[in-house]
Amino acid sequence: MLKRSLQVLGWAAAFIAIGVGLVFLLSGRALESLQAKQRRVHEVNAEISLAWIRTELKSYEAEHDHFPERLEQLQTLSSALKIPDVAIPPYHPPAHIITSVQHLESNDAGGFGYVVNKKDKNYGRVFINCTHPDSRGATWMTK
Repeated sequence: MLKRSLQVLGWAAAFIAIGVGLVFLLSGRALESLQAKQRRVHEVNAEISLAWIRTELKSYEAEHDHFPERLEQLQTLSSALKIPDVAIPPYHPPAHIITSVQHLESNDAGGFGYVVNKKDKNYGRVFINCTHPDSRGATWMTK
């Protein structure tokens, strides 16, 4: 009788261990899914910020017949305009970095890059200064 009770207890412990293992496994997958969704939210916000800045640059160019010398000049036109921070997790934390470059090239500092060379074919182009891929495999600076 005691031997049978110990066997049942052993099986019960095994089932409990399997159940606990499954809970940990499923919660780990749920956490991975949540992290992937959070990363995508940051990516979409970065893409929206990039589109907004490009729109403001086009407006500036239409009004002044040239692009501003520095991207920060967009902020001085109106108190309502503010160049947003950009975050590219897991590669770059939120940052308000604007790097002026002569040619479309990234130093992977995060933030935004801005081509200021008037002779370059990409003059006036703003890009996300990151050489890493997004969650869909596209390199950030090529967007």
